[in-house]
This record gives sequence, C-alpha cells and structure tokens, in this order.
Amino acid sequence: MARGVDRGWTATNVVTLEVDHGVKVHAFDVRCWADVAVVDRDGLKPDVPKTVRKHQGATYSAAVARLSVNAPRLVIVRENFVSKLFAVATRIDLDVKSESFNRWYHVISADRAFAYGMLDARMIDLMTQTEGKISFEFSGDWLLLHTAQLEPELLPGLARLAARMSRVVRQSGFTAIPR
Repeated sequence: MARGVDRGWTATNVVTLEVDHGVKVHAFDVRCWADVAVVDRDGLKPDVPKTVRKHQGATYSAAVARLSVNAPRLVIVRENFVSKLFAVATRIDLDVKSESFNRWYHVISADRAFAYGMLDARMIDLMTQTEGKISFEFSGDWLLLHTAQLEPELLPGLARLAARMSRVVRQSGFTAIPR
C-alpha cells in the first residue's frame, strides 16, 4: 500500500483486537487514491487546474499483525492467471507438501530457506483453511493479510486469523532472523 506525493490509501471500518498481553491486531477496508490535476471548464476559473482526489481500483479488506521475527519479504498470493504467468516467467514459486496449498497459492521469496521455515505444517494448515481466498505477506516484523472486500461483520475474524498466524510464528521458535 504505497504512499507518496499525491497518492496514498484510506482505511475504513477499522477493527482493533487486543490479543496476547497487549499485542494489537488491526483489520480494515482499504482503498488507494491519487490526487489528479484537472481543468474545470465549467467553473469560475476555467483554465486554472484544481486538484481532485480520485479513488483507484477496488476496495480490499486487510489485517496487520506484528511478528516476533524480522522477516525478509515473503509473499503468498492467491493463484490466478497473472500469478501463474509470473511464476512461469520467474521460476521462483516454491512448492510445499500440501497439494491444496500448491493449487491455491504461489509463494514468492528471495530467501527460500526462510520461506520453507515459515511454512511449517501449522502455518500451511491456517492458510489452507481460507481455501485460497486470502493472500499473505511477511515483511520486516509485520504480517499483512488481504482479500476481496468483506462484509464489515467479518473483519474481526480476519483480525483473529492474523493474530493466530502471528502466534504460530512466535510459538514455532523461529529464530533464523532475530528481531
């Protein structure tokens, strides 16, 4: 969710859960926007451009949780036509022992050892329970889950899933990359 000059994102329907001794997990709907200069031909100053904020693309639901490790970028995306082309072109997709996981997801990471270590049986089980409907990104000490926009009453469930995944990372004792 890039931010920069004249672009950013807006979060709505924010849900915050406090789990595990004060650790907070947030779930929300998010949509990107960009400020665009347009000329108002019908206004009082027809040749003076004004800035208009335009939302771009669909609204997505997401959740973020802190991790107990400093993770290199690891992206686990739902399989679709574009991800299939990317995987074939780059040859960096990783396969694991779960057929359903391999069918639903592409795993992209420059650090293959970290990716295989992070994708233990408990983590794969949590991910496959979503039947390929949620994508996951690990980066630094953050975990991001994102999916098509959910009904607002489902956002707490997305936050709980992010909390469970963060807990699995912590309980696994994964120490390859200390925080």
